[in-house]
Amino acid sequence: MRIKNRLIVGDEKNTILLYGEIGEVISATDIKAEILQAESNGKTIEMRINSLGGDVYSGLAIIEAIRQSNADIRMFIDGVAASMASVIAMCGRHIEMGRYSRLMLHAVSAGCYGNTNEMLQCIQEMKKTENLLCEIISKKCNKTAEEIKNKYFDGEDHWLSADEALSLGLIDGIFDMEKIQEPTTENIYNITNKRKGVNLKDDYRAFKLHLSRLLSLDGHSDETEIFNAINRLKTGKNGLSSMVDNAVKKGWINNKDKDVYISLLKNDTKTFLKKYETLKNEDAANVIELICEAQNKGIILACETDVYKSIGDEMGANVLCDILQMKPRPKRAVRYLNLDFADRSEWTYDDWRNFDPKGLAENPELYKLLKNKRSGKTMEARTLEWYRRNNPEYLEQHPDFYKSLIDKEYNKQ
Repeated sequence: MRIKNRLIVGDEKNTILLYGEIGEVISATDIKAEILQAESNGKTIEMRINSLGGDVYSGLAIIEAIRQSNADIRMFIDGVAASMASVIAMCGRHIEMGRYSRLMLHAVSAGCYGNTNEMLQCIQEMKKTENLLCEIISKKCNKTAEEIKNKYFDGEDHWLSADEALSLGLIDGIFDMEKIQEPTTENIYNITNKRKGVNLKDDYRAFKLHLSRLLSLDGHSDETEIFNAINRLKTGKNGLSSMVDNAVKKGWINNKDKDVYISLLKNDTKTFLKKYETLKNEDAANVIELICEAQNKGIILACETDVYKSIGDEMGANVLCDILQMKPRPKRAVRYLNLDFADRSEWTYDDWRNFDPKGLAENPELYKLLKNKRSGKTMEARTLEWYRRNNPEYLEQHPDFYKSLIDKEYNKQ
């Protein structure tokens, strides 16, 4: 049986289950969609966690989805929140643990392969990721990121009970429930072995996930999809060798290194897959960084983010970087960034239409003036003195127009 994260819509609240491995059973894409769906209902969102952790980058995507949401998201740890799942739990506006639940914090683990420079780059990336996770946790318990790193990212697994987590300020409360099975020696053994890249031979699910990775499938693939992938591999279509071509196409490796990776694929598939996954994650992080930078500079608008994210996912960060460098800023975005919203005397007809159409609709005299000015037509001018004598109420109701008449009169003198 495959457990899937799912949204449960209730009368007073929405519940999202984070039960399973992050990045495999718990998909960042699914969680983002479920948050948006639950948010549209206008109710409190409860996220209930029972997870031993998983992929860091998928976890960061889930954290960003939680941070961007305007909903009241509350975290409840039903069983275990370990590794990356514990960091996700720290992002709730309110966090509670079950009386018999467990929270586990530890340092980042990753596989690494290559020359000295590549190994050092991998270590640097791990350190950056650890600093980021420590910063997230520190904001919850009012400690510095350095204190969190020294205490919990020291190479050991720190298993905390609900009482311990509450006393340390990592959670806000404890809820009572029927006693569930506490983390067993086998569970701890499984997560420790997972960090070291070891899978139990008698664990069918672990075997299926590992086989899916070998066949370039995701963790949700069923037996039929795995069987079909094996048949394609037997006929030489869409095999693992296509991963090397994909890495070259996206600029992760250059053509002169292609033969090296093909040889590695043939002789040490496991190491190749680890290296490929590292390149893939680094490229995905670079794509997100490029898009955020482009948004901040006004090169792309928020509504264009998904389009350029798709380009980056399909063609790689290098191609996306070239595209963004060639793309001019949207004219409307540039105009918006340069507008003075406090003093609107210099606004054009198009400015009012684009950025404050309601204000223009409430000011028919200004509308007529700007419309005629835009079309090059002239109209009988009504001076400041005329309004003061004949329609002073209009000036009181439209201070921007009043100010423009004063400026015009002043410039005449």
